[in-house]
Amino acid sequence: MNIMNKFIRAFVAIPLPEEIKNRLADLQSQLKRSEANAKIKWVEKDNFHITVVFLGEVFQEKLTKIRDFLVERKRELSSVELLVRGVRYFGRESSPRVIWSCLYGELDQFARLSSEIKDFAANMGLMMDEKPFSAHITLCRINKPGVSDEFIRKIKTLSQYEIGKIRVNNIEKN
Repeated sequence: MNIMNKFIRAFVAIPLPEEIKNRLADLQSQLKRSEANAKIKWVEKDNFHITVVFLGEVFQEKLTKIRDFLVERKRELSSVELLVRGVRYFGRESSPRVIWSCLYGELDQFARLSSEIKDFAANMGLMMDEKPFSAHITLCRINKPGVSDEFIRKIKTLSQYEIGKIRVNNIEKN
């Protein structure tokens, strides 16, 4: 098979500094102590990132074009600073699906970038998700509904937990 015709599961993301990854891993440890029974898939420390756009299964050739598009946009983000703080969840309190950490700051630039990437990718024929940009860092996914009341209480107590600030220096295609 020609390497340019190979499908790759891809997304555009902002990598995180090691210090922030360490703080997020500490946060995960606090959560893990409060929930031992649920089927939870914890994100590994080295895989923490901020997803700007999920691209799905993409031909390598198209990824090269997206990478070139990102090089042009990277300079626009080099001065952006974000605050990482707190824990939230997607889903209902009785059965959260994803536990994540919050981002604060100049998020409008990332929403605009996400939209531009989606438009660019759609013009190349890729089917893009219509969900708007949601600034977060995934900590875990809950595979089986139902977590303990203690786990939900722990999330609530960590809602303002200060993780740190990051200056965006890079945007990557993964």
